[in-house]
Amino acid sequence: MQITLGGFWPNVQVLTTIFVISVFTALMSLGFWQLDRADFKQLRMERINALQGQQVIGINQLPTQPEMAQDYIVVVEGQFKPDFMWLLENQVVNKKVGFDVIALLALVNGQHVLVNLGWIPANQNMMPMTNIQLPLDKVLFQAVVHYPKVNLLQTELPYTFKTSERLQQVIPSVLQEVLNVELLPFVLLNRNLQSKTANEVELLQGNPILADKVADKSAEKVSHQQKPLQPSYYISHWQQTVMPAEKHKAYAVQWFALAATWLILILWRFTKQCRITPKN
Repeated sequence: MQITLGGFWPNVQVLTTIFVISVFTALMSLGFWQLDRADFKQLRMERINALQGQQVIGINQLPTQPEMAQDYIVVVEGQFKPDFMWLLENQVVNKKVGFDVIALLALVNGQHVLVNLGWIPANQNMMPMTNIQLPLDKVLFQAVVHYPKVNLLQTELPYTFKTSERLQQVIPSVLQEVLNVELLPFVLLNRNLQSKTANEVELLQGNPILADKVADKSAEKVSHQQKPLQPSYYISHWQQTVMPAEKHKAYAVQWFALAATWLILILWRFTKQCRITPKN
């Protein structure tokens, strides 16, 4: 008995051709996407390096566009709200699991902003190993402006927002709805939280740009009037770019190599098929 495919065989050939072209296109697209990410990371690193060399500015002097305000170093003055503090889960530093401490800061101009104070370790029961206490007095410190990306796979958010509540991610727009407090659309990454002296107040009120000199002075000498309010166990671990541009370029080469390999295999298979197909 002989089975005849009839008109089905041309359809199989069409589907095979579509599959081959789709795979090749996908591999090439991934390679070009990695190159695009490499260019983006390169430009961002150049911008970060340029911002590092600039003078620290006041938070009211930030550009209004998020892409322009990202990574700016600002000087901040305000007072923490002791009843609003959360723990950002699943933060790993030096292969140890812990939390980032998130606090609500009331700025002197009446605005409110979330501050990532830094990382603290967790014990075996996934509880903080240290007793967290926020400073009660006004503080003056430098911070990095960061617009957090929303992870669509992490949707769990607390409903009560009690002190030491756990968070999966920090989304200012969502938090302000629950807190009923208008928040700035970014998170401040703490750099050098220090207490505020009378001289620092005059310096900030006179010229906010000069406040970065306070940080330089405090780094050289910490007096009995200016003791660090941030405990030493807060560890700054944030990175502006998780993956450097060179790594994206290496991934692009891999994707292009896979596309070339796929094309060679298809051409080899096509050539072999032509040789074994009898001519009519």
